[in-house]
Amino acid sequence: MLDRLIGWCKAEKLYVMLDLHAAPGGQTGANIDDSAGYPWLYDSPQEQEHLMAIWRRLATHYRDEPMVLGYDLLNEPIPAFSEAGGFESCA
Repeated sequence: MLDRLIGWCKAEKLYVMLDLHAAPGGQTGANIDDSAGYPWLYDSPQEQEHLMAIWRRLATHYRDEPMVLGYDLLNEPIPAFSEAGGFESCA
């Protein structure tokens, strides 16, 4: 599907920014990343390796594609999360 989308964008001279909105294990603990209520990505070496494998594969596949302007490696990560209280203030 991405190849088709990028083909359409190329035909219209539109650049594409690849954005990983739902990292393996989740990066926010909220429904926007399909996680199970906790950002497991930060605690799971397996999910971290899965994330890196996804980006390696995408970067290799699109390395010569001029319409791919860049990559948003991890959309809206939440750096501070408490199991008891959910999101914590970063201030």
